[in-house]
Amino acid sequence: HSNSAPRYPCHHCRKYRGINGFKCRDHLTQHLRNYHHIGESDGSFQGKSCHHQNCEHYREKHDRPWESGQVFQKSSDYHTHMRKVHDETPYPCKAPGCVRVWGKGYF
Repeated sequence: HSNSAPRYPCHHCRKYRGINGFKCRDHLTQHLRNYHHIGESDGSFQGKSCHHQNCEHYREKHDRPWESGQVFQKSSDYHTHMRKVHDETPYPCKAPGCVRVWGKGYF
């Protein structure tokens, strides 16, 4: 947490340059991905469709071969859909009485 620690500047915006640069490289990576949308299509997210068969965003791979079964191109869009439409999360808290369940769980 030293002020003299090396910084990781964002070369795409003026706010995080010089002494305002990120102290951790992973914070810069997260900023680039979430704010500037750089690195989102690097293959880590292969595209998904909703797994609920009665949902309009459900696709089987053979239904529409030109879409390859992909409806959501970004993982954030998929997780937002699952949370808002189906009130689901892949990681609900297992602690008794915790409110981080259903759509309020972790992603």
